[in-house]
Amino acid sequence: TNPRRQDNSTCPDLQSLTATGRSNGCNRLKGSNAHGCALHAMLTCSPVALPLHADGLQRKHAQRMRTARVAAVSPSSSGLSSAAGQPSQRLAPAQAQAGTVGSAQASGGVKPATLPGTPESFPIKEDQLIELAKKLFDSGVGVEDDTLLSDDFRFEFPVISLDKEKYLKAVRGFDLKNAIPDLDPHPYHWRVDPYEPNRVWCTTRVTGTHTGTLKFGSSEYKATGRTVQGAPEAISMVFNEQGKCKCYTGGYVMDRQVGNTNKMGALFGILSAIGAPVPQPGSLSFKVLQTVNNVREYVTGIFSS
Repeated sequence: TNPRRQDNSTCPDLQSLTATGRSNGCNRLKGSNAHGCALHAMLTCSPVALPLHADGLQRKHAQRMRTARVAAVSPSSSGLSSAAGQPSQRLAPAQAQAGTVGSAQASGGVKPATLPGTPESFPIKEDQLIELAKKLFDSGVGVEDDTLLSDDFRFEFPVISLDKEKYLKAVRGFDLKNAIPDLDPHPYHWRVDPYEPNRVWCTTRVTGTHTGTLKFGSSEYKATGRTVQGAPEAISMVFNEQGKCKCYTGGYVMDRQVGNTNKMGALFGILSAIGAPVPQPGSLSFKVLQTVNNVREYVTGIFSS
């Protein structure tokens, strides 16, 4: 059905304007024009016959027509998929924004990919899970209290993957608090993933001033006084049913145009901001490392030294 065509007897705006036109001596209102609505014919062919309030009615009618068009072309208006004639599985906008989990469905019949082993539902409520994530983040993600991490914990960043033991050994050797006393990740936008009910996401924008010595593997970088202004980064924490973190991801820059970390995130971004030599992803040195020695093994060796 074409939503632009309306029965002259059922359009409330047309009825109102018809009565108004007749009372003003208009006899030119005769059915539909090429657009299928006599209202448009009246508004275009007989402006003299319309009173001043016709503009308001025209706007009201235009809104009604827009609503009709949306309802006619939207698959959700009939509860059916336009492609297969099946009930729509589109995730409601409000549901996605609120992070509602458990009932998230894919549109078009293709289910979004999730982390292997992701449960369909989770016993820990969303607000409680977010509080657990915030507590974990405030503890340095296990640096101060490693009992918050599960035994099978994984650290998964863009070019590095570590188990619990290697992760703790690496991060506890950085001493970032001494190197950058005012370091602040500015975490915000905490939410539970609507497709993974045991994963919490947040965004960070790291800032700080390099006023102390920063240790990285066997290298040491004396205070430079430089500031760090990181790009927004995506961070996530995956929990088990006991409330312990089993996977921590991060370092994924969301907009490389922002900040002074040379398009990099996490510790690499901090090192770049203070002037330390860091192979930038996509650069010749990075590609050489990737070709000759496999960059993951190279970085893992640095973190584990």
